[in-house]
Amino acid sequence: HCNVSGNSLMGLWVRVVGESEEESYFWDPATNKVVWELECQDSQWAARKLPDGRFYFWNEITRETSWKLPPGDGGQPRGPRRVEPEVAVGSPTPRTAVAAVAFPKGSHELEWAGWPFSSYHKAVDLPDLRRLAACEKSWSSKADLSKSQAATWVELDEGERPYFWDAATGTTVFDLPSGTVAKWRAFKSNEHGRYYYENMETQKCVWEIPGLSRRGADDGVGEEAASERDWWLSPGSAAMAYGLKTQDSERYNGQVGQVLAIEGGHALLKLPDSLAGSILRLKPRFVRPLAKGTIVTLHGLSQTAALNGEVGTVDDVDHDQFRYRVKIRDGSLKSVKANKVIPQSRLWFLDLRASCSSLQWRYEQECTFVGSDGHHHQFRLHLPLEFEATHRESRDAVVAPKWPLIVYLHGNGGGSFLISSKRALRTVGLQFAASRFVIVSPVCDWSWRDIPRQWVTELVAELRTAGWIDHHRVYLTGCSMGGMGTWELSAARPDFYAAIAPVAAYHRAERTDHLAMRLRAMPVLAAHSNADGTCPMLEEEKLWQQLAEHGNKKLHISVGPYDHTSMFDRSYCESTALYEWLLMSSSG
Repeated sequence: HCNVSGNSLMGLWVRVVGESEEESYFWDPATNKVVWELECQDSQWAARKLPDGRFYFWNEITRETSWKLPPGDGGQPRGPRRVEPEVAVGSPTPRTAVAAVAFPKGSHELEWAGWPFSSYHKAVDLPDLRRLAACEKSWSSKADLSKSQAATWVELDEGERPYFWDAATGTTVFDLPSGTVAKWRAFKSNEHGRYYYENMETQKCVWEIPGLSRRGADDGVGEEAASERDWWLSPGSAAMAYGLKTQDSERYNGQVGQVLAIEGGHALLKLPDSLAGSILRLKPRFVRPLAKGTIVTLHGLSQTAALNGEVGTVDDVDHDQFRYRVKIRDGSLKSVKANKVIPQSRLWFLDLRASCSSLQWRYEQECTFVGSDGHHHQFRLHLPLEFEATHRESRDAVVAPKWPLIVYLHGNGGGSFLISSKRALRTVGLQFAASRFVIVSPVCDWSWRDIPRQWVTELVAELRTAGWIDHHRVYLTGCSMGGMGTWELSAARPDFYAAIAPVAAYHRAERTDHLAMRLRAMPVLAAHSNADGTCPMLEEEKLWQQLAEHGNKKLHISVGPYDHTSMFDRSYCESTALYEWLLMSSSG
């Protein structure tokens, strides 16, 4: 009732938020009286009780937030007691107010400098913080060079950048170890696509490097089989990886490339340059012809040389003639030998040399991803600062540096991770992220009402095979609509991500249990505002509770009293905490 408004603190009632709107009630700080409804005035302040018993307050008009109400009558107001509201004549019988969701207490606290949130729920199963330091330096580990000899290094120059292949170990590098000189240079025969080798000292050419067997006795495939039954294994042929089952290799299933050779009973399959030209060393049974729909470029054609460079897709495989039927842009079909096509990655317009030493406004690469349905989708790519310089400095490492990947999903207003504002580029958070992560920002082509489209999952699958990505440290995060996408896409493939960070997120109520079940083992850092009128925290609490009930011990919830529109800056810019928390988790 409003008969005490003149004596109430500044004439205000406080709306105490319960589990739902129906369970909210109003409290008079001056008299400690509570009612279910106000009849003659509105409340300006709202309050919510945390599991630890503390109340926080926010002004619903000015968005001002505080742990205490402004002082009145010379003293601080008391917190609302859980007492039965008065019942006005003719009013409904009041319901018992429901306490806020109570989570089990954890043993880890987010205490990084500048993190502008309080811990609402603490994870209890996080790795030791000291792993972060080791994680930061893991890229610089040097591989064992004991098996690499100058006599087995081969120089190849068939893409945008020359690289070197160790024919003995099957490893590839852009730069040779210090003091090492390649003895061989590889060329591809225009007639049948097979590689031959030139001795760089004598200028003599051979089909095989002396001392290395082209085929091992354990592969079960004879010379005749390579030209008939397994024609796609012939050197220079386009083929793909298939049937790999180990945890570390199955991500390469469906990856396309060119067969360099058969050495020691293994097929050497070179992946496209956009994936750093990695070479897979596979048993022949794990190599298959290209699948229908694979993007290829025609090359080495002599009778129809005008078609060289033409891009098309594989329409069918002719096993009788050992050929691919390729559909080119004018709709016509061309039958070509397997060594006359170069399979292409689905990542287009990506330049691994386009990195810089400092953040620059709108410097992200605008790239294209071709989905399995043939549709083109846009994404923006940021390579870590000093990406190319770091790779040059690591020339003594046979295994090139691998970087953690952040996949960022934007809100309903669009944009990528590094173009929120020029001012934001100077913040400690974005500087930290830009120097330590590859950052991919898909251009989300769905609305805030929709479930995210699965082409983003296909994009992440492609990126996990890149030689410059640490597939054990792939992280997903997003703000607002992107937070909803973070929940959904990580639930679709939880095995892809080491940890996720939904910020100011929301989710579909009917999918709460599904998301909680799928993400019951996922490290989750949820950052939210208790004053968020766009994506109310009350709805997210239900998902957090379900995650806890499904046994997720790696859930950490951070809450702050901020406006929805400021959550990006608060979470990603003001502190390095979110990134450091992500780096604590690895999927390997």
